Amino acid sequence: MSFVFGICLVLTGLTYAEVRITNHQELMDEGFNGFLTCSSQLGLSVEVCSDLLDPKLNSSDTKYDGCKCFLPCMAKIIGTMNTGDGKWNEKRFWEITAMLDVPEWKHEAEVIGNNCKDRVNTHCSAGYPLFLCALKHSKMLQDMAKTHMLQKQAAIEAMNSTNAEYEDDDQINQPTTR
Repeated sequence: MSFVFGICLVLTGLTYAEVRITNHQELMDEGFNGFLTCSSQLGLSVEVCSDLLDPKLNSSDTKYDGCKCFLPCMAKIIGTMNTGDGKWNEKRFWEITAMLDVPEWKHEAEVIGNNCKDRVNTHCSAGYPLFLCALKHSKMLQDMAKTHMLQKQAAIEAMNSTNAEYEDDDQINQPTTR
């Protein structure tokens, strides 16, 4: 699941902050450090945040607030979002997109950059709409979300099957009364 957040991190346009990012490797290094910092600062649970991939979910629950702030946190640490006014830095997004060495990531970043522009929302309120827009337009993110939901459903079914087996064992081991 952390891979999904890693891709989101790249696709939101990691950029220039206190460290000047000039190439793909620096981008990955700063992105990873930002991922760890934001996850810790926001007290994120991958299990909770991954729930946001479910389109049927009620995302207004306050337990998702930190998850919705993840992308802005990353963007502020790395510089894609201005820390003062909380607005996205689109110019730097395109500079960073040009640095991506992985063609599939570059393509997905271009798709998101062309379709997901937010000049209204700021700070944390800008994070979740960007995530939803990216999920709507990015085939890569859609595939990852679908895979995650299938794995989650399989885990639930396996757990239910195990519980049913235990219930059957309990019934078998019950003494019979006459």
